[in-house]
Amino acid sequence: MKPQPKSNSVRVSPRMERFLLGMTCFFSGGAILIIELAGNRLLAPVFGNSLYTWTGLISIILLAISTGDYLGGWMVDRNPRFVLIRRVLFAAAGFVFLIPVIIPELAHQAEKWSLLWGPLLASVILFAVPAILLATVTPMAIRLLSRTMADQHIGISAGTIGMLASLGSFSGTLLTGFVLIPMIGVTELYWVVGGLLVALGLVHAILLRDGKHDAVFVVSVVFCVGAAVATFFAEKNGIPNAVFQKDDFYHRITVLENMPGRQGERTLVLDNTLEGSQTIRDGDVTFSYQKYWRLSEAFFEHIHRAVFFGAGAFTMPEQLSKRFPEATVDVVEIDPEVINVGRKFFKLNDFPKVVPQAMDARRFLRGEPDGSYDFIFGDAYHGTQYVPAHLLTREFFQLVDRKLAPDGIYAMNFIGAFEGRKSELFLHVLATLRSVFPEIQVYPDYPYSPEVPQNLIIVASQKSLSYRPELSQELNALLHAKMKTLPSTEGIGMLSDNYCPVEYLIAKQIR
Repeated sequence: MKPQPKSNSVRVSPRMERFLLGMTCFFSGGAILIIELAGNRLLAPVFGNSLYTWTGLISIILLAISTGDYLGGWMVDRNPRFVLIRRVLFAAAGFVFLIPVIIPELAHQAEKWSLLWGPLLASVILFAVPAILLATVTPMAIRLLSRTMADQHIGISAGTIGMLASLGSFSGTLLTGFVLIPMIGVTELYWVVGGLLVALGLVHAILLRDGKHDAVFVVSVVFCVGAAVATFFAEKNGIPNAVFQKDDFYHRITVLENMPGRQGERTLVLDNTLEGSQTIRDGDVTFSYQKYWRLSEAFFEHIHRAVFFGAGAFTMPEQLSKRFPEATVDVVEIDPEVINVGRKFFKLNDFPKVVPQAMDARRFLRGEPDGSYDFIFGDAYHGTQYVPAHLLTREFFQLVDRKLAPDGIYAMNFIGAFEGRKSELFLHVLATLRSVFPEIQVYPDYPYSPEVPQNLIIVASQKSLSYRPELSQELNALLHAKMKTLPSTEGIGMLSDNYCPVEYLIAKQIR
């Protein structure tokens, strides 16, 4: 049997070796989860913050961890020395430093990629290698920790290292979601992770010496330093016309001014979706679908209370407040930072009767008395790539119905095709609405292109949907877009809290 090389680490005791191995696994486990969660902030502006983006990212990270587990065990069986951990820490740090360097060019190329497989490929390019390297630390540490106890306690060695790596992942997840992403930029976050890995590598190099540093270790250090320098000198590609940008727990929020073709306008972008816009001077509507707030004045002489789900750029609730100054207009927006942006950039402070609420729309409604609202407008649907499934089910529409006044109206901005092969999700939503509301109308943004996915304004009520007399010519022109007949939903299943395959239906729509 070939004798295994003995440790020549002379500066620390076996107990200290065990402590350093445990802490290394804790921090490397945390680093993997930080890379993963921050990675979504890099992918979302390109592919959207959808289920497919998260699925692709998580899948690649899990595959990388499994690969790293096997590779680390194979490496440490061949050469059970502490220098292995130093190598992978410095190499992993180098690849982490490179992520912000690669992402600008990758994002440019990835705009042509599918929203389904694109996140998978991007995750492989950006995150697979550092995740694999960091995952090798756990099996290496198990073997080396067991060796410090003369291989007498292999079980407790594996259990201890596994526990510490999992606790590191747990801590990294909480720290990233609740502290790091909301407080610092994503590029800076990768600098923090890379710096942490370098610090760990230096601790191993200084304290856990087991012979001379070999060529592989030297190459790892040189690569790490080169990657860090490349990140520092890389061109920072800012977004043209951006006056504000911030990553928070929900989105990457961007405010654009005077975009090409939109001079004098201010636009809110969440991840890669244009959520709303208004004129800088007067706060007027600029997106065509936003004009459909005027459905309220088409059906109501007076409104006492209204609510919008999804703030967008606050343009629609502000316009309704202008038209009905006596009305209280609630705006339910899940992201509190979007509300702050509304106050700073979208004139929210000029409308005291517009009351923002930072919470989920369905949870908000459950807390309101029945019959509270004359007009409810659902606009919490995030572009073509993400639709909150719990806001499309029969149970949700029943909740909406209970909160409406007897002659109240529910309107929703939904993106889909009115007919054709890309209309399946719309038909499911229509079938579900029909199970709750007897009266339904649909207003497409482009009524002469019904097979093209577009903004569809769906109006539903228990009462007959008849317009008020003597409407303005402009409003009559807007209402002229109403589809004269609605498609049949015979054989189309309703969406429920138990069965709501929204992501699958979206995937069929965007292929």
